[in-house]
Amino acid sequence: MKFSNKFLKRFMSAAAAAGIASVTLPAQAGGLYIIEFGQPNQGASGAGANAIAEDASTAFQNPAGVMFLDGVKSMATGLIINSKIEFDQSETYPGTNSAVSNGAGTGPAGNGGDAGGTAVGGAYFRANPVNEKWGWGVSFGSLSGAVIDYGSGSDFAGRYWASKVELLTVGLTGSISYKFTDTFAASLHSSASYGQLDMDVYAPGPVAGSPDIGEIKIKNGDDTVVSFGASAMWQLTDSLRLGAVYNSEIEYDFNSDLDLTDLPPDTTVGANVELDYPQTLRFSAVQDLNDEVTLLASVAWEDWSVLDSVPVTTG
Repeated sequence: MKFSNKFLKRFMSAAAAAGIASVTLPAQAGGLYIIEFGQPNQGASGAGANAIAEDASTAFQNPAGVMFLDGVKSMATGLIINSKIEFDQSETYPGTNSAVSNGAGTGPAGNGGDAGGTAVGGAYFRANPVNEKWGWGVSFGSLSGAVIDYGSGSDFAGRYWASKVELLTVGLTGSISYKFTDTFAASLHSSASYGQLDMDVYAPGPVAGSPDIGEIKIKNGDDTVVSFGASAMWQLTDSLRLGAVYNSEIEYDFNSDLDLTDLPPDTTVGANVELDYPQTLRFSAVQDLNDEVTLLASVAWEDWSVLDSVPVTTG
């Protein structure tokens, strides 16, 4: 991604006029979906997850798999996440100082240290084949999350993107499945997801290398959205099973408070922060070689270009 601070220059011009119209926060395109819930398939890094259908987690991984279970399944999972997140500055020329100065404009900015931390997670799954043709499933857990804190604040080179982020979502997914033949089933599902967002960024000075003008705090953002999807599972042979899952785009519009810290005068305004999670398409295959060896494979497409920017608007 190319570094840009145009939005902050526009922001400062509007603030000087005592009325903020709109700003755009640059965002790095990258996956934010969570696929680790503490489920058994996590031990295989999620490979083949959309085609395995061996436990209750198929209610989330591929709801069509409910029809391939031998009975009702339930599962509650938990896990501990310990992350290490570090920021690296790309040098234009080897051996040169950072292109970004510190907040005081007195020297080069640093990498910010380790922004990671420790968190807990988990989920609940229930898969219920009703009869030979129909079944349903339900799952509850976090679809996405991020906790990033570069504690050095104004001395962090990436502070114009974000110096602190707390993003949490939790979703309830329900599905209904139908088995068309002994070897093929399909499913429709819908998710209701609640999200919370807090984020800090810094406003640069009017020219490169000048002191920062202030810190922008986006707080107490929340929204609830509904998304949809479909899936299918095919027992191609006795030893080969295929699965496919489609999930629609999730469009959060966080109603937030926006604090203008260190800007004269300090003030708080209402703001909307748009954060779009992309549509996804996932395929998996499970091939039994013998009673002891199984090959697992997955491939996925996620349209993260929708996170090209994170628009922030105010009244």
